[in-house]
Amino acid sequence: MQRIVPNILWASFLAAIAAEGCFFAWFDPDELLNLTTQRDRLAAYTLGFFFLWLFCAISGGLAFMLNLPGRRDTLARPESTESTERTER
Repeated sequence: MQRIVPNILWASFLAAIAAEGCFFAWFDPDELLNLTTQRDRLAAYTLGFFFLWLFCAISGGLAFMLNLPGRRDTLARPESTESTERTER
């Protein structure tokens, strides 16, 4: 687990960089929020990045948790043909 969390955070960081670039290429914070100063605009970019990073990290964490081995693997596998042949005899 110690290696999983940094991997999820690093991958989500890279995904947030790409998502922020795409989002703010189409939408200007000035037009969305009617910002008055350059400092407000920088704050909008910063908050947008951290929101996207959090969203990507939650998504990556949930994907990891859903792929953990557990009882669902044994329930989803069909029985082997050998075990069905033994029960028919």
